[in-house]
Amino acid sequence: MMLIMVAVFVFCWSPYAIQCTASIFGYAEAIPVMYTVFPLQFCKSSILFNPIIFIVHHKPFQDELLQKFGTRRQPIMTTIIHV
Repeated sequence: MMLIMVAVFVFCWSPYAIQCTASIFGYAEAIPVMYTVFPLQFCKSSILFNPIIFIVHHKPFQDELLQKFGTRRQPIMTTIIHV
């Protein structure tokens, strides 16, 4: 799980780091403004991916969510009537 979280972190923050590095070296004018939005959105989306990864890979947390919110559907008829 930790390897996946690190990979997602690097995936999300790399475009922004590359953009900032290009700006430091004086290439900020070469990057169109429209393309500067995507790295910002990727780095902001990293806050979304960590809880999803945690929920997918942590079985006790999944069980607790199912118990707490009752997402398992109960059958409509629990008993069969024999005549």
